[in-house]
Amino acid sequence: MPPRDPKATTNLRIIIALYKAFEGGTRQHIWDGYDLYLSEDGVYNLTGFPAMTKSQAKDILFSDIGGDAPVTKIVPKLGIQEAIDDLVFIEHVDSYRSKDGRELFKLPVASIFQLKGGKVRKWTDYCDPRPLLQLYGDRFGVAAE
Repeated sequence: MPPRDPKATTNLRIIIALYKAFEGGTRQHIWDGYDLYLSEDGVYNLTGFPAMTKSQAKDILFSDIGGDAPVTKIVPKLGIQEAIDDLVFIEHVDSYRSKDGRELFKLPVASIFQLKGGKVRKWTDYCDPRPLLQLYGDRFGVAAE
């Protein structure tokens, strides 16, 4: 494989930094990552859910992580990583954990990011949405099957 161009290398580093911000797994870690690396007009797409803005994703998917919520931590583990120009591809497995640290489920995800000016403009996560639909589907009127 030919070496990455400098723009692709920079964009890959930005996305890896986004996931590093998430490593703490708490709502604040995730919100901080969103605030640092996602553009205000960016769009987040998650398999099985309607497209969301940055603030919608924060409010809908991550507003109740912590406290007495079933999921108190989400910890990603990165796999394959590649970048071409403004596109970054990341394979990861997210571990959803309870307050007592117990793993509730693992979610394998393939993510594609489109960046502009060092910020994520479009983020699409491809995964089996059933565990997430069970947690968040009612917020969208979408039922888990």
